[in-house]
Amino acid sequence: MGISTSSYNEIEKGRNGLTERNKKMLCQSLNVNPEWLDTGKGEMFIENDNNILEQIAKEYNLSDIGIRVIKSYLELPTDKRKVVDEFIDTIINSKEDTEFAATTTATAIIMPSASNESNK
Repeated sequence: MGISTSSYNEIEKGRNGLTERNKKMLCQSLNVNPEWLDTGKGEMFIENDNNILEQIAKEYNLSDIGIRVIKSYLELPTDKRKVVDEFIDTIINSKEDTEFAATTTATAIIMPSASNESNK
């Protein structure tokens, strides 16, 4: 976390105070709520996107590629998410063979450089 074990022990025992720098490092590295640390009010921990994704990955036994797919999707701009949503909806609702033109279109919109390479 950036402080020595002995310094941490002194803080924990109440012999040394928690500096603003150490408080900030503690909150960032362990997702501790700064308000809770100062006042004891509110939730002790703050959920962030990585914690939530880690929980989902564990609960559903996701592979590394599954985690990357979800994270990449969440990082897409809204307009590109809509393209992916439509493509996935086509796959889910399709009772016939999925037309692969949708794949090419989605790839061209999301990753233009990848579709250019495949056309060479």
